[in-house]
Amino acid sequence: MAEMDKYIIGIFGLFTAVYGWLLRHLFLKVQYKDVCKANRATIETKIDGLKELLEQRFDSLEELVKKNGHG
Repeated sequence: MAEMDKYIIGIFGLFTAVYGWLLRHLFLKVQYKDVCKANRATIETKIDGLKELLEQRFDSLEELVKKNGHG
């Protein structure tokens, strides 16, 4: 009977290890997707800010050109 208990505990341990491994790897993939989305949103926000800054600078340059360099 003691040998049978060792096999049952071994099989239970094996299933637990496989289940834990799957949960760990599935959780990490979801976490990476969330991080990528957050990084992408941050990068897109920075790009939009740079576009606005460039538009403002070009608008001011356009005004200077129209006024022949006299601010």
